[in-house]
Amino acid sequence: TRDVKGEPLQKINSPTPGWGPGESRPSSGVGAECEPLEGVDHNGSYVLTGSVVTMESQSSVLISGNVLVVNGLIEAVWGDGEPEPGVASGVERIHTGGVIYPGLIDAHNHPHYNAIPIWDHGRGAREVDPNGWNNRYEWRTVNDYKNAITKVENGLNDGGSDGCGLMVDSMKHAEVKSIVGGTTAIQGSTSESEETFSSILARNLEKSNFGQDNIETRVGGSWFPNDYTGSHIKNSKASGNLDAWMIHLAEGIDEPSRAEFDALVNNDLVIDELIIIHGTALTSNEFSRMAAVDASLVWSPMSNLLLYGDTADIAAADDAGVSIHISPDWNPSGAKSVLHEVKIADWWDSNVLGNRFTDFEMAQMITTNAIDQVGWTDYVGRIKAGLAADLLVVDSFHSDPYRNLIEAVDPDVRLVTVGGIAVFGDADLMDQMSDDPEVMSAPGFQKTIDVRFEGVPGGTSSYADISGRLKSCLENLSIGPRPFDPWYTYGDDRYFDVLNRSGTFQHGRNVDLWSAYYDITLDSNGNRSNIDTIVPPIDDGQDDTDVTPPVDDGQDDTGNDNNSNSNGPSLSENDLPLILPTFGPYGGEQYPSNTTWGKGIHIEECVTDQASSDDGRVRGCGAIMILMSKSQGCFVEHWPDQGTTDADIVYSSDCPEDSIWTQPHADLSESASEGDWPVSRLDPSYDLGSAITFPGRTCDDSVVAQALVLGETPPERGDDSRISEWSCRDASNWIVPILDDNNPDVMIEESVSSVTDEAWFWAVLILALLVLTFSVVTITRLLRE
Repeated sequence: TRDVKGEPLQKINSPTPGWGPGESRPSSGVGAECEPLEGVDHNGSYVLTGSVVTMESQSSVLISGNVLVVNGLIEAVWGDGEPEPGVASGVERIHTGGVIYPGLIDAHNHPHYNAIPIWDHGRGAREVDPNGWNNRYEWRTVNDYKNAITKVENGLNDGGSDGCGLMVDSMKHAEVKSIVGGTTAIQGSTSESEETFSSILARNLEKSNFGQDNIETRVGGSWFPNDYTGSHIKNSKASGNLDAWMIHLAEGIDEPSRAEFDALVNNDLVIDELIIIHGTALTSNEFSRMAAVDASLVWSPMSNLLLYGDTADIAAADDAGVSIHISPDWNPSGAKSVLHEVKIADWWDSNVLGNRFTDFEMAQMITTNAIDQVGWTDYVGRIKAGLAADLLVVDSFHSDPYRNLIEAVDPDVRLVTVGGIAVFGDADLMDQMSDDPEVMSAPGFQKTIDVRFEGVPGGTSSYADISGRLKSCLENLSIGPRPFDPWYTYGDDRYFDVLNRSGTFQHGRNVDLWSAYYDITLDSNGNRSNIDTIVPPIDDGQDDTDVTPPVDDGQDDTGNDNNSNSNGPSLSENDLPLILPTFGPYGGEQYPSNTTWGKGIHIEECVTDQASSDDGRVRGCGAIMILMSKSQGCFVEHWPDQGTTDADIVYSSDCPEDSIWTQPHADLSESASEGDWPVSRLDPSYDLGSAITFPGRTCDDSVVAQALVLGETPPERGDDSRISEWSCRDASNWIVPILDDNNPDVMIEESVSSVTDEAWFWAVLILALLVLTFSVVTITRLLRE
């Protein structure tokens, strides 16, 4: 081969097939560098403190826990009292004062519709049947649906002369509505302009996550063409590139809807990756086939009830062993997020299914069940070292952490992080974790959000900009103005009005979600104020005042004594129930006092860890000490001289049976309240499980950690091996300080004076005696007459 001058061509460098001039490696094709992942990464570290619900098991709850997040991943999880990992040293602590959960998972949605509010289809339903429709193909042809949903979505999202071209804003608004409900991953995202939203706010299930993209979806019209074989699904499965196949199937209550499942059977597509969305018409036969291969079901009860008057046979699915996830479908006929959809599921469980599911199982249906079925178990979904920091923090208002999640509403959400990035929450937390959070207002409360991300296309728009453009478009549609669906549920009167008036949703039932879950009182700062005092779950059927804890008989499996310092039975940490902050504040300083563990931890303004937030709340805390085992010896009363009225306290290495103190011994009492019976860990009359509460202090406070012990006069705090073994639990929260009505700057303090010291007491007593004397004289005179 010769050049233009006729000279032979010379090889200058080694062959580089597909390489461009001067390239050291190919720019495309095999061997080329992969395009960098476009996204937003969290850099840095922080520790979230609060009660931690890991979702690894029902009992895996840290009452006072810590979650270390480093560069978007959970680095460590530990409870107070456990050794702090070295990597946490010096890392910023962010006190949430709430309960920390994994983020919620939405496994069924159509987000680009979610600027449209819930469909008030009462008139439209009567075009077909007053009780609703038989399947999804019926209501989609109704004119009312087209005018309320189809034409509105087209006008919002389509470009051209008839549309506003706001698909990006619609998607961001939908993700905001999910995020404010604690959802950190959502299904159903559009592929249009996905670079503007797929790497920010909530994760998108079908997009690339954790370096993989192995989730397929299908939304059917006519579900299968006659020649459909699902070859692409089978090929993906065979090559190991299929984690989940999510399909809308059997959405209806008639036989044609159920028969859609037969198409799966006939095409050998009932596989373990199968996730059926809706399945309203399926029976125990279909559920048994699904369970046999570990296929799962997405349950969208609100949408089912609004459209068909009935929902999936969840009892049959559960009996078959099918894994169930709860998700809202879309806003036109479902809840605004998983946090709100779980309430109708919980109502259905309580009122129709007879409380089939525990609160923990219900929590699994909005977290770990979906995570495990889409193949994300090793990446996210639990609070565990090595997993992504997709987290939800909810205010603590219920003694059961799973009930706390189920009943939580918009104002209760304290914080949401995705990959370690704080995207939504209360201002006191977001101000610590985000550079420029934006305030969002709702009736009775405010939150903050961060939707602006530099480097992402369209990432500079605020939520006010996004919602403003959507509202403007809806107000000026060619078909006439249409309403905009706000981000909040609590305070959205239209939402509850439609549900209450819907004949299909009610269908002879009395489904009042507002009264059951949302009828709460908020204080001036938008925080829940009607908190009930509820006994923590203790499965012994006893009232909290009669709790007798299980005891260790002091013997191991070989019959040997494994508790050499104990005088008989003892408790282990596993014997103790979940103990949460369940009562208080009473207002002002509360003194240590005898209590029962069933009453929970008494919270007051914290002495140990003082802090305040911008909204006027203060740090509240409390500790409870529980007697775990009794020492062989004890501290008993001793009268040194005959005729002495005051007894000394001395130590007896062999504790007499039923030892008690007959005198107060105030110098050894933890309580400063005059006249109280002593609150002393030296008192021999305490039984196993007895408890002492220390309001306003944590376990590491010296007042709690060390007892008043014998020694010099007066007694001083210290460690004494002769004292019985006590275990400490504590908790903290943000509380509203109770102020003196007459002087708003002065906290109310507990009065320890006797009423006999008050002048009014004697005045009332003298008046009562005069009345009594007059009555006696009068009665005597009448009897004589």
